[in-house]
Formats: sequence, C-alpha cells, structure tokens
Amino acid sequence: CVHVCVCVCDYVYVCVCVCVFENVAHEHFNFPPCLSQQHQSMMAYHLDSASFFKPSLEVDKVKSGAVASFPDSVQHQLSKHSTQSTVLKASSVHVDGIKYATGMVISVGSCAGLPEFKQIDEILVVNADVLFICKSLIAWYHEHLRAYELCKSTVSLAVPQLRHLNDVFTLSAYKVKDEMFVSLKRYILC
Repeated sequence: CVHVCVCVCDYVYVCVCVCVFENVAHEHFNFPPCLSQQHQSMMAYHLDSASFFKPSLEVDKVKSGAVASFPDSVQHQLSKHSTQSTVLKASSVHVDGIKYATGMVISVGSCAGLPEFKQIDEILVVNADVLFICKSLIAWYHEHLRAYELCKSTVSLAVPQLRHLNDVFTLSAYKVKDEMFVSLKRYILC
C-alpha cells in the first residue's frame, strides 16, 4: 500500500492510500485490476516498437554538392575522407539528440589554454561522418560579462569533425552593442 500526501489548502495535507483507491475503482468503476501492470504492459509495448529509439544520426534537408565547388583548402580536407566527387550538404544534423545547424557556434581546439570558437557555415555528411565547414572566430574573454567576445577572422575555412570538438554542445551567440558574445554553460577542457 502506498501513501500519497495531497495538499488540500495551504496548511492541510490529506494522506490517501493508493491501494484503497485501486480496489474501490476496480469494484465500482470497472477499472483494470492493477494500474501498475497496465502501465508496465504499455511501456513494454512502446519499448518494443522500432520507432521508439531515435537513430544516432538524423539529417535534415539534404542536397548534393560537388567537391569542386568548395575552396581548395576544403577540397584538400575532403579528399582525406572520401574520393567521391560529390558530398551531401545538410541544413541541420542531430547527432545523439544534439542539434547542429548552420550559424551555430562550436568550440574546437585551444590557444594558450583558452578555447577557440568557430561558426558553422555548412554541414557535410561523408560516408556517415559529419563534417563542419566553419569560419574561424577570434575570441577575447571578458571577466565582467563572464563571456567571450567573438570577432570574424581572416583565416581560411576549417573542416573539423565531431571528435575534434571540445564540447559536444553548441553555443548560442548573442549581441551586446553590435558585438557578438558567447557564454559557456559548463567547463570545457582544452
């Protein structure tokens, strides 16, 4: 028998015995004999279905693109992953439930103990591997704001993979007086 306390008003609590409710409901209202058994059967049914668990990689709005259309530095990086002349471009990708989309900021690499940031320009899927074509960002840490100020860099495009990220979660950039900032939500090991 399980006791549940229910707040009737600000200072009065009423304890109800769940087993008594189940017995009364079964006798008078034609409920199934045990609600917990019905719940377990329903959960087993849903867990057994093929669509309950999502795949580890989901790709949205895929287009095909020629490798020759990318800059030389990107073509060189792509040649390491595949010999195909075309790659798949995606608008967004879900990897293990985490969404990556164009325009998002990721942390890749480090310089002098501080994380480096890149902005996703394009997402490529090559042989079931996810590659990001990213613009490099220059970052300065502001202690008063506890955030990194980001500026565009003139460095060529980078092509990091998921395993090169400092943190799997993307960062949301926001603007303060026409300057772009990123606040870390958790500690990143660089």
